[in-house]
Amino acid sequence: MNTGGGIMIFSEKLDYLMNLTKTTNSSLAMHTSLDPSHISRLRNGKRKPAKNEDYVEKMALYFEKNCRDRYQIVSLMDVMGVDLSSLDNESPIYKLIYQWLTRETAVDHLRNEKLRGFLDGFSKFDSGNVKGADYGDLYKDQVLEEPYGSYFGIEGRRESVIACLSMVAKKDEPVNIMFYSDESMEWMTTDPKFTQAWANYMIKVIRKGCRIRIIHTISRDLDEMLSAISKWMPLYMTGAIEPYYYPKKRDGVFKRTLFVAQDTAVLTSSSVFNGKNDKVNLLIRDKKTVGAFGNEFEDYLKLCRPLMKIFTQNFKEEFNSIIDEFDSETANTIIKSQSMSVASMSPELIRTVIEKRVDENRGAIINFYQDKIESTIELLANYRIMEILHLPDVESVEKDGFPLALREVKSGKSYVYTLDEFKDHIRNIIFLLKNYENYSVSLSDLAGDDDSAIYVKEYVGVIIVKASFPQVCFAINEESMTGAIWDYLINKMRKVKLRDRKSVIKKLEEYIK
Repeated sequence: MNTGGGIMIFSEKLDYLMNLTKTTNSSLAMHTSLDPSHISRLRNGKRKPAKNEDYVEKMALYFEKNCRDRYQIVSLMDVMGVDLSSLDNESPIYKLIYQWLTRETAVDHLRNEKLRGFLDGFSKFDSGNVKGADYGDLYKDQVLEEPYGSYFGIEGRRESVIACLSMVAKKDEPVNIMFYSDESMEWMTTDPKFTQAWANYMIKVIRKGCRIRIIHTISRDLDEMLSAISKWMPLYMTGAIEPYYYPKKRDGVFKRTLFVAQDTAVLTSSSVFNGKNDKVNLLIRDKKTVGAFGNEFEDYLKLCRPLMKIFTQNFKEEFNSIIDEFDSETANTIIKSQSMSVASMSPELIRTVIEKRVDENRGAIINFYQDKIESTIELLANYRIMEILHLPDVESVEKDGFPLALREVKSGKSYVYTLDEFKDHIRNIIFLLKNYENYSVSLSDLAGDDDSAIYVKEYVGVIIVKASFPQVCFAINEESMTGAIWDYLINKMRKVKLRDRKSVIKKLEEYIK
């Protein structure tokens, strides 16, 4: 069967080649100088291959040597869409395999676009754009009067959801809401009028004080999960939602939706594959039944993991604790922000900026940050630290200062550099570049169009911080999302013109003169 070569993504191609040649993760790792766990992540799609690395070519050479039987060669040519009769000595098979493996597909491009949309939605969110309770003529308050109600098809789903949320909105006290679905989400996204009505109702119940726990399904694949999170972004930014995910793949044949409003109502439905015709949605008010479904959700939740932790400006201490724990992890690191990181400051500069700005507990705060700098230097012995920077005009720094990546432990107050302090930080970055091979900087010539900072550690997790109002932070440790954001930033760095060490040092030295 000819797949046409362009439909499969890298992980599927690699898995196909490994199955065809009966290759284990350990065996391929040995021939490519990668860790077997890295091969596993590439194979299951949790990591994308890094561009301009030689291990993909080594893979191609390995697979050519291990495709010895004619059935293997015929099968491989068929999958790659290559005419077997066109092969000759000038076109060795490994070159064809390499080109096939490195060919970017429409799926890869779509994933990058969805990830960019996710990050843009985070950084540009403005609570002032969240509109009030104009629900339109069709989706007005509906309340189920009977203990049980049946609603059919997509329109029935919409009516039952509005009815359930209406009942929550009319209660005197806030209630907990639990939501899980691996069914088609067309009911939510294909009618803009309903989507707005649904979002308005959700905002209304959140403002009432309701907390929402949602279980995302990673069997949808990363692209669908990113899309789902992007659609929920305005609600996530309120800090009222706790997102989770079930870590194992499900077969996706028998699908389920469960929407439980504690002590109020439950909406449930099921389907096979993506069947939609006259699918029944059951809306139930009977308290005993609602409680039973709530217990079922809780049992499933025990098998799940947090997809991300969300911190608003009211939870600074909890966020600081997460950052400190994250800093202690040893791994390759990428930092992208509108300021310059504490990691690239000198101990002397830390002392200078804190002594000028902090009155209470000054010594402890200086020691706290100097310990972080010392840990960074130790990390550089075995791991890479990569920063993406945009240099502002020196005149603007002199006039307005420059954001200082320093969070004063108790107040969370933000500070700016003076011009001299800013130049001292640049000098230390030059020192690190000259003395530590594992430290690198990419100088972007584009001013950042967002105020978010991204701090990602390979295989560990991601911290995303939005500095402007409303301040919010996401802490993510789900493996496929971490890998996708890591790869996104790696590709972003490769598009930067000024990234080789000598050129960056020269540019920085000229900059501070």
